[in-house]
Amino acid sequence: MVLQLIFSASLLALAVSCNRTVEIVENGSVVETVMVRIDTFGLETPALDEILVRHHGDSLAPDSTGTTHFRIQFRKDGATSKTFSYSIPFQTERGSWSMSNEVFTDSAGGSIDKRFVILTNGYEACGYPQYSLMFYCGQDIDLIDRWVSVSDGGLGTWREFFPIFTDGRVGEFRHRMVSSESLEGPAGTSLVEITYRDSTVMRQIGSKWLREVITVPEVRYRTEVISETDYYR
Repeated sequence: MVLQLIFSASLLALAVSCNRTVEIVENGSVVETVMVRIDTFGLETPALDEILVRHHGDSLAPDSTGTTHFRIQFRKDGATSKTFSYSIPFQTERGSWSMSNEVFTDSAGGSIDKRFVILTNGYEACGYPQYSLMFYCGQDIDLIDRWVSVSDGGLGTWREFFPIFTDGRVGEFRHRMVSSESLEGPAGTSLVEITYRDSTVMRQIGSKWLREVITVPEVRYRTEVISETDYYR
């Protein structure tokens, strides 16, 4: 089974967004009150019922380059189970957050392992980077993978997954990065070059996920060229 992680709209849940006033407290006293954006995702799982993503400010250089910071909270019954900090390169065009917990679907057995949650931030337009985080939400909540994808007219770079189901659950999966770009072939024919890199196996041992790197990182290990007609077929 192959899962390509450029999501279709049917797999994505969009956030309920709002601006809230937050008090900055130092030494027991409120030193500043700021307005922050908070995105909220609802879940229906035994371990979680809500994910909150809070914009935690920007660190900018004089040339307007820098970093945008977020806090990601996993919550159950109003209480926070775990919090992660995450940063991405600053972008003038603010991206939005989306979420999916229907990533690993067993078409043969009809199972969906909803313990895996992917959060993605990016500006919704062709050619803009999309920053993705994969969390495993079982007895504990762990950040087990992260990557950057981009799509432009059906071409781009994305993560491809190969899950292995046992009794309706995933205890092992392989993933790799795939990139495609257009080429001009003989006599003006249109071709597409597809390259593969970063093949990795993830295995659950006890409550932890272990990573086994199969190919040399950041180095393509396979390339194929096909017609543009076959690529879009």
